[in-house]
Amino acid sequence: MHMERVAPMNILLIGSIVCLAFAAAENPKGLVAHYTFDEGSGTVLHDRSGNGHDGAISGATWISPAEGGGLQFGDGSDSNYVDFGDNHALKIAGDSTILAWVRLDASPYPDDATNWTVVDCERYRAEGFVLRIDGGSSRVTYRASQEGADQYAFGATVLSNREVHFLAVVREEDMATVYVNGLPDASFTVRPQKLGPAPFRISAAGQPFRGTIFEVSLLNRAISANEIAAHFWRGAKRYHKEGAREGQFSLESYIYYDDREARADVAFLGVMPLIPGEEVRVALARQGGEVLASHTVEEIPREGRGQYTFPLDGLADGEYELRAELAGAGRTARTATAFRLPAPNPVVPSPKDVTIGPLPAPPTPIECHVEATPGGGTYVNAGGTRFALESSFSVPNGGDNRLVCAGALDASGESQWRLVHSEDDRVEARGQFYTVARKLRTEPGRIVVTDTIANLTAEPLGLIFHNRLTATGEPFEKALVAAKETVRPVDDRPLKFCPNAFLVKPEFGAGLVALDDVYIVQSRGATDGQTWVDLYSREFALDAGASYTLEWAVYANVTGDYYDFVNAIRRDERRNEVTVEGGLSFLQGTQSKRDVSLVPGPNYFALREPKYVTLACLSWCTDDPSISVEGIEFVDFPQERKQVRAMMDALATVRPDAKGMFHVAHQLYATNRPDDRFPDSRVINADGTQVVYPYEYANGAYFSAERVADNWRWWIFYPTLENSFGKALLDSVDVMMDEMGAEGVFSDGFLFGYGAEYTYDRWDGHSADIDPATHLITRRKASVMLITQEAMAAWCRKIWGKGGVVIANGVVPTRSLCALPVITDKEVTEGPDVALLPTPVTLGNPAVCDSEEGVYKDVLSKLRWGNLYFYYNEPAALAYESVPKRMYPITVQEVHAGYVKGKERLVTMHSGLYGWMGDRDLHLAYRYDGRGHPIRAAFVSAVDADSVRTQVSLDENECAVIERVPIQIESTLPVHVIAERDAGNLHLYLNGRGAIRIIAPNAAPREMTLDGPHETVLQMM
Repeated sequence: MHMERVAPMNILLIGSIVCLAFAAAENPKGLVAHYTFDEGSGTVLHDRSGNGHDGAISGATWISPAEGGGLQFGDGSDSNYVDFGDNHALKIAGDSTILAWVRLDASPYPDDATNWTVVDCERYRAEGFVLRIDGGSSRVTYRASQEGADQYAFGATVLSNREVHFLAVVREEDMATVYVNGLPDASFTVRPQKLGPAPFRISAAGQPFRGTIFEVSLLNRAISANEIAAHFWRGAKRYHKEGAREGQFSLESYIYYDDREARADVAFLGVMPLIPGEEVRVALARQGGEVLASHTVEEIPREGRGQYTFPLDGLADGEYELRAELAGAGRTARTATAFRLPAPNPVVPSPKDVTIGPLPAPPTPIECHVEATPGGGTYVNAGGTRFALESSFSVPNGGDNRLVCAGALDASGESQWRLVHSEDDRVEARGQFYTVARKLRTEPGRIVVTDTIANLTAEPLGLIFHNRLTATGEPFEKALVAAKETVRPVDDRPLKFCPNAFLVKPEFGAGLVALDDVYIVQSRGATDGQTWVDLYSREFALDAGASYTLEWAVYANVTGDYYDFVNAIRRDERRNEVTVEGGLSFLQGTQSKRDVSLVPGPNYFALREPKYVTLACLSWCTDDPSISVEGIEFVDFPQERKQVRAMMDALATVRPDAKGMFHVAHQLYATNRPDDRFPDSRVINADGTQVVYPYEYANGAYFSAERVADNWRWWIFYPTLENSFGKALLDSVDVMMDEMGAEGVFSDGFLFGYGAEYTYDRWDGHSADIDPATHLITRRKASVMLITQEAMAAWCRKIWGKGGVVIANGVVPTRSLCALPVITDKEVTEGPDVALLPTPVTLGNPAVCDSEEGVYKDVLSKLRWGNLYFYYNEPAALAYESVPKRMYPITVQEVHAGYVKGKERLVTMHSGLYGWMGDRDLHLAYRYDGRGHPIRAAFVSAVDADSVRTQVSLDENECAVIERVPIQIESTLPVHVIAERDAGNLHLYLNGRGAIRIIAPNAAPREMTLDGPHETVLQMM
């Protein structure tokens, strides 16, 4: 592969630059309201348009005009907004524009539990619209809802935290376009929206903005892209927008030698709008000389960017450049980036001239020590920092029994509470209702705690318990609770998908993690943001005379890096043993029908190299299109089974090495008689009704109106080894694999609790609703996740026994689940919480994957949190391979921000030195440019007696994959090497001195003597 990228350059336009700042008229055409947020005090936000649309401020606080002015939202409460009431002048139904200058001050970690609202007048799925920043991805979202079906745009740009951003929405006829920092970011078709009595607000109740809003304007017309640019430049000066420079444009050059093509990507924002008589010429030219081909731009594209391609066929060897010129109306500028033909071979530096150092050593585990106290609590000493480890356990009709570090045992819960035994590694306490027997085991970098709790009463016992780690010295800088960063107090956050809490300061971190299944499922977290973290449950229960052992751990590290904390957990909990053999492909179009025509040809698979290929759904059943199949209903529909079989056979013909499968959301079952279908397996609400999947069935999208009227829904059932649904689930494997030809299943909601986490028709012996005031059980219940684990494991084992594979989407990573060789992934959204999954993979986000460059941006958005990537609803006809093709096979060993390391390969978006400590296999590198297109890597590897390591150097928005290949070089002196694959051959570009021996599989060793640069070719099997 001989492709090379010329590094992008942000080029200053040289010459006479005309100021393009927008000069607003007193009353610009169509201006409805204008809020400059410069009052500095008071409870009213004034409309500066003169139209009188003032709003009442609730909760937000002023920033003084001397500091730039603005209202700061998001103090931790929901009452942070400006209310304008039911003001129909602001709730514009047709052509309109919203403009806003904001500074996001949210956690930089994705938080899919909330969103940050800028403007809102929506009643979800009924009326109105909302402009907000999506908490799960930090992308802008605009949604316009009407009578049950929402329409929305989900932006492609990830907003940087604690930076000023300009957001805009322009609705023109049936199109809505979202702009970010002056450029279009997303668009969608929208119908005229229904508007009702929902109040118009800046920020919102429930999901307020987090940060500062400086300016908001509303217009009752659609403004042009040039007007957007003018607004942007005016505000960029006022709000000191970093990185924005008027009078500049950027030129990024991409030279693809194998494709014989050069591409110039030009961003025009800095020179928008063009003055009449001006034009931009983008050209391929001889370096400093004549133009060979050009594109003239008289009108800048709506999106503010342009891509211009030039063929390289027929060009003689020599020096060339891509050039951009602005001319006319008094402004002139010229810029260029150079390249040469043909592509030069890589230059391997001599080890004598360039030293590539050793691989960085992994962090040394901290020595941890424990010290018992008279109060039953434990002092933990880790790396010179002392913590108090204290616990509380609720008492029926009373307070709490505590194990504390200060003073004697705290008996404020009940007078009978006493210590039975207290040593550094063992504590036992006893009261009237229960005993707690605690064991502490010290290991490198962690302390494992087991609490065996025994119910001493003749009745079921409910317990609300807390385990808190408190720093006794200087406060920490921040805390992460369920991988979500906070510098503010958090009273309560569910943790089950990421059951940990972590305190951070420079070069030190410490935290708690739940380890056993019950604790993980019930876990909740709290923190004050700086000195303590708390892992607790408010629903733990035991039967009369029963006992249970909770297991959890204290971790500490010398880096303060959350990912080092997670990697230690992964190592200790043996979560590094599942191999993803290849990528996953969802066959487009298969959600609405199953037909062999939807099986793509060889080129589709060549660009993706999937090992797993799934039908997206069995929705709109072949036998009866008025219903939608999601679970195991396929056993009742022979035509559907026949169609799937035909697709699996066709897939096996086109791609015999891939496993064909289809989507099964096993807990959802389409029926109108849920009482009769599986009467012993229904997930039951606390009020005795059966849980139904929450969906707007009346819109007729998945079930016809007649079917909905006849009570057809996706009803929720749970499988166990004993109940009828569990038996049906196991039997479905024979139908799915033997009759329908599937070789596995994409299991949606594998261990998730679709529709409800708990069922009230039975008791699992561990879960109950507990009154927080009386501490008494109000209702016993069963965790759907806990009671279904055995059946789901049996289902997996049956699939594996037939040679199949299970990909589990949406899982709670219990210890039992993570002990199985299940491939785990998270749907669409990314984040550091994924790092605890055995295979930290996320599905692509369809909202941003409408182009290959959109897919690549999504890959980087996920990789920056240490998430690998499965394609999902990407364009079917890709033009070139991208990084997801080379991510697999991988057995993950480490997860980092921007970097995932496995046994077979590593994936990174950061420059640095990479390798496997003590390993001597050669490295083969794949590099992808800022568009996600493969280019020549030419990374140099150093080979010596210690290891092989590769120096990776990446430009902005590039990433790379480093693959181990089973070829070794033996040498007494250091050797530098670049390895490149070409069809079935491996080209080695070497530099060094002395005798070397190359050892490859299925070939005799090759011996040679180096005296400087040398090339050799090996055949690859």
